[in-house]
Amino acid sequence: MAIISESSYQDFELLFDSDVVRDLSDIGNANECEFELPVFAYPTDTTNKYRNDFSSFLLPLTNRYNTPEFYLEVETSCDNWTEVAQLTDSTFGIFYTFATRTKWGGFRVEWHKVYSSEGVGCYRIRQEFTDIVDATVKIAYSYKYNLKLWNENLADKTTKIKSVINGGKTGYEENDKRVLNYKSEIWEREVRLPNSFFGFESSEFTKEYTRYSNGGQVHILDDQKETILFNAKRLPYFLHRDLKINYLQADEIYLSDYNLGNPKPNRYNNKRVIVNSAYEPKWNLYNSYASIELQFNPYYENLRRKQC
Repeated sequence: MAIISESSYQDFELLFDSDVVRDLSDIGNANECEFELPVFAYPTDTTNKYRNDFSSFLLPLTNRYNTPEFYLEVETSCDNWTEVAQLTDSTFGIFYTFATRTKWGGFRVEWHKVYSSEGVGCYRIRQEFTDIVDATVKIAYSYKYNLKLWNENLADKTTKIKSVINGGKTGYEENDKRVLNYKSEIWEREVRLPNSFFGFESSEFTKEYTRYSNGGQVHILDDQKETILFNAKRLPYFLHRDLKINYLQADEIYLSDYNLGNPKPNRYNNKRVIVNSAYEPKWNLYNSYASIELQFNPYYENLRRKQC
């Protein structure tokens, strides 16, 4: 008697582990000062990128989640927050969807738009997304942003770092096992750091000579490699991790300095650089914050003298 059997095949997609959600607007120990990031608006010239700040928020959701949403909140009193609006259009910035990463969502807050609508104050971004396993809504909060009208005295002792990721893969902040694949997507970030400095140029020289049989030497090339120092004080752990993964490993890095005491007369404005040092924060026990010192080289190196 013949045996008749049937087989069926089906593809299954393995769900990722649950993500960690954090409240970055409430950082530090009870005996420490509250951490906040400064941001400025210059509404009289919204094209001025040196004086106007933006902050971008990316929800790179895995197959475990859907419905990324962003909300703007304002601090009405100490640690009491009120929702201003859901961020879905151009009222406060730019809402992003991604062609190759359909589960992702992003929003870029243009702080001059927030200032023009809501005024100065402390703000944060609430990010929500739904876990399809148990249908719960996960909620994460950004850093606290202290929005002020542009003033060079208020901006003194700050720097601004901008990075651009042009697709490809990077590490993932929250999980060492995961890789964040941007595919062909481009994502731009910017952060203004308090108590920081970028400057103090120095140069290392390299000289080349042609040596003749009689011992004479003719100079043919004089090359110098510039180094620019950077330091920042009192940055929390998660911001250090963000900087070393999402900023210093980006395809493009730009630095601006706002220190009135900087020896460079007009200071640095969106200078493209390459990091040239280890990332070694100065950690201390029982302290939520650490300082960092870095070295950068200019992206464009044309300080050379060559004999024709």
